[in-house]
Amino acid sequence: MLVAQLRSKPSRLLATTIAVIVAVAFVVVTLSLGGAFTSTMRQAFAEILTNANGQVTCHTNTITSAYLEKNLDANGDTDAPEVKDPCGQVRDKIAEIDGVAAAGLVQNIAVEARKSGEIAHMQGFRLIDPALRWQEIDRGGWPEANNQIAIDAATAEQLGVDVGDEVDAGPIGHQNDSARVTVVGVFKTGRFSFPQAVVPAEKQTWLGSPFDEVARIIVKADSGVSDGQLIERLKDADLLTLEVPDALEFKTVNESVEDELAQFTNGSGIITAVASVFSLIAAVVAGIVITLTFQVLVVQRTRELALLRCIGAEGGQVRRLVLAEALVVGAVASAIGAVLGGGLVLWLFPMLQLRPAVSDTITPMIAGLIVGIILTLICAFGPARRATRVAPLAALRPADLAPVRSKRGIVRLIMGLLITGAGVAALVLGIRRESLLLAMPGGMAIFIGAIILYAFIVPGLLKAISAVWAKRWAPSELAAANASRNPGRTAATASALVVGIGLVVTVVTGRYSMEHSLTSILEDRRPIDLIAQGAEFTDEQLQTIRGLEGVVSAEPVQVAQAYVGTVPTAEQLAALNPGGEGEKPETPAGPEAPEAPEAPQVPEPESPPSTAAGEASQEAMPQTVRVFGMTDEALALARAKVVEPATGEAGVRSHWELSDTDRVTLHFPVPDAAPNADGTIATAARDLTLVEGRGPASGIAWLTADDLATLAKDSSIETKPGAVIVRLADDMTSKQLNALSSDIRAMAEGIAVDGGAFDRVRFMLILDTMMYVILGLLGAAIAIAIIGVSNTLALSVLERRQESGLLRALGFTRGQMRAMLAIEAALIAIVAALGGIALGVFEAWAGVRALSAQLGFDLSLWLPWGWLAGIVGVALAAALIASVLPARTAAKTSPIEAMVND
Repeated sequence: MLVAQLRSKPSRLLATTIAVIVAVAFVVVTLSLGGAFTSTMRQAFAEILTNANGQVTCHTNTITSAYLEKNLDANGDTDAPEVKDPCGQVRDKIAEIDGVAAAGLVQNIAVEARKSGEIAHMQGFRLIDPALRWQEIDRGGWPEANNQIAIDAATAEQLGVDVGDEVDAGPIGHQNDSARVTVVGVFKTGRFSFPQAVVPAEKQTWLGSPFDEVARIIVKADSGVSDGQLIERLKDADLLTLEVPDALEFKTVNESVEDELAQFTNGSGIITAVASVFSLIAAVVAGIVITLTFQVLVVQRTRELALLRCIGAEGGQVRRLVLAEALVVGAVASAIGAVLGGGLVLWLFPMLQLRPAVSDTITPMIAGLIVGIILTLICAFGPARRATRVAPLAALRPADLAPVRSKRGIVRLIMGLLITGAGVAALVLGIRRESLLLAMPGGMAIFIGAIILYAFIVPGLLKAISAVWAKRWAPSELAAANASRNPGRTAATASALVVGIGLVVTVVTGRYSMEHSLTSILEDRRPIDLIAQGAEFTDEQLQTIRGLEGVVSAEPVQVAQAYVGTVPTAEQLAALNPGGEGEKPETPAGPEAPEAPEAPQVPEPESPPSTAAGEASQEAMPQTVRVFGMTDEALALARAKVVEPATGEAGVRSHWELSDTDRVTLHFPVPDAAPNADGTIATAARDLTLVEGRGPASGIAWLTADDLATLAKDSSIETKPGAVIVRLADDMTSKQLNALSSDIRAMAEGIAVDGGAFDRVRFMLILDTMMYVILGLLGAAIAIAIIGVSNTLALSVLERRQESGLLRALGFTRGQMRAMLAIEAALIAIVAALGGIALGVFEAWAGVRALSAQLGFDLSLWLPWGWLAGIVGVALAAALIASVLPARTAAKTSPIEAMVND
């Protein structure tokens, strides 16, 4: 009987089969990619420990603080010498332990290298013992002198450099500390390792000393000493002269790798969690399609099931028959989906440069197979149970899927109201308490509750929308009537689409709301797109800048140097300006190549630049300030209004304590003037009133151009066109911005480029990446929902076969039949689009409010009308495409054949 049923009309189960295949394949792909990514990260973290047997984590600050506290006298002072390189001392003691073959100190620094517009970010390491070195030199050698560097082969290819070439390199975020260094070696790393750079063990003045405060001492054991024995010997050794709790952590290689992996994912298994969430969404939508299919099949086979009951079949046998069909369909479709998903990930792994473990493919395939079978059985159980309620002499008649007034409909209504109410309460509480942990589950509950409740709104929406054209054309009138004939089925189909559309609208609206809000905040804090400074710009260079791609306008600014508080002596001036060319401007937060930071954070106002040279203190050295003379044309290039000082005033960025009061005295050097009697250089002093507010950049003071020009004329101080203010096009990409920055810096030695455009581009790239990744993950759910539309229409065609034949006999053309089904599909899509957009916009608003409360600054809802219109258009187009096959089936059937009662 089962085989006969499956052979008789297999097309009826086609939608269920496709839905299960797509859902299972998606589950396999997402879980496999999540597992492969985790495995790849595990291998990347393990690379540093390739030749090691254990690791000691050394907390520099903890040790230093403990030693200082131990040596404090009664007055709170200490005469004890500073503890220098405590982790290096621990490393030396470890190397002397019996059973230790080698010990190396590993400290990271984030390095940025630039060449011809290309930017690479790398993990920087000091050169360590060859016995522990995990990199393998490919060509050239290892760096030994200052201003030398070795980089990995992939980074060398990215920058287009080789041994002997020079690159500009420095710590990330400290562009003006960068130096021209020579690539002396290119080395091989693991296939999935992070980009790396190696600098000399001791000499690297161009990097300064911003290495990690937490050092790793990797240890290689002698042969015959196990990893466990090595760790025990390290723990028993007296590595510190003072007992400092938690200063040292001892780990085997496996423990170290797993700890790093847990830190990378915040210990929450976030990768697997994200994959599971989107797999669940696809499964829910597939479940709606499967349930609809079996419900309609039970209705269509009422006569057949009644005949079975008449000849002696029991209710349990009928139920088992329906479930057996579901089991066979689910097993076959799940197997196909698992194989399809497995094949797809095997194709994706090399493309994404992932190196999975065997279990990263096999386990998801088995999980997908099980999920598909269970999902199909669960979704078919309700229809199977209702099949046993068919009376032996029941007649074939259309039946709705739990109308609102039925007992099940009322239960669903109450359930939807309760879930929605609980979600609203959690959301409001989360926003008031500034807690995302409360707000996010609340938003999810509202989404689920709204989907349940939307089924009760669909019939009314259908009537309202169809009233617009219901009486203007026969096919449209019949389409509206057909869509409303089984409102439960139509509502369930629309709900599946609402899930996909609602999630897409939530993501897109949230992304553009974040962009609009963050752009406003960034423009308020850093209103100038680009500031180039550090050289005396000529008219020719200015015209070149104006002609670069993406530059809307550029204006020169006269710049003078001044000192705050004290005036430097000749010796101090030499320390400040060792090259004799004037102080090198320091601008924080230089342009960074957009990577993928953990989460977009609005940058805090920058601290004023340090003016001390070498080890000199701020108290001993005068503070240096660059003073801009801002013209009206330069101020007009700001994206937000900049403070415009009056005569006798100096503008400064808010939160920059240039002075303890609202007055400041700036000392401008007078060129070629004899030093004062006390050895200080000759200066012209100017008392100014400070005006705080929005400014072109941090670390500078600005006057009106006329005020600075008058000061220069009256006091014989030196000004020069030392900066250019640049306004850029709104659609600049990160690659264009980096190329523009490189072109400007290449004009002269010492040019620094900074500005708010780098922050905006970086954050927009993060938002775009997140949006497109999520939309890609939602693709499976949307595809299954479209299959559901086609399924509903196909089953409707089968159910109304005789009616279609009668319409053809009365004069309906094939074109009108196709139009009728296309309009019916369009009605479902419009109803789903309206609900999805409304739900998505609400969820985006809730997310924006919750984030605003959590982050502490205002975010506003911004509707991307172009995207919303596009989503409606895509939904309509997809629904029309989904109607093609059912319409073709209805149109090609002859009237006489269709009216035969089978």
